Amino acid sequence: MKKKRCESAFLNSKKELDKLSQLNQEQYIDLYYGDASHFSLVPNVPYAWQAEGEPILLPAIRGKSVSVFGLMNTLGNLVLIFLKQQ
Repeated sequence: MKKKRCESAFLNSKKELDKLSQLNQEQYIDLYYGDASHFSLVPNVPYAWQAEGEPILLPAIRGKSVSVFGLMNTLGNLVLIFLKQQ
């Protein structure tokens, strides 16, 4: 991935993150990091290693799925938001 990134954009982003981290350490701001994910009972395995003529079959249970968004700060405080249930 390092070969594919734009080095100037990466360095600018790192510089901004370093500034925000410093402000967080000085307790001027509360810095949180975020990520999102989706969970479902239906397996998503497009391919797998298998013997010829012996397909791998996974049971699928139709059920609800949920998308979540989470935020965590450097002290380990966590905020979870459930975005969608189907």
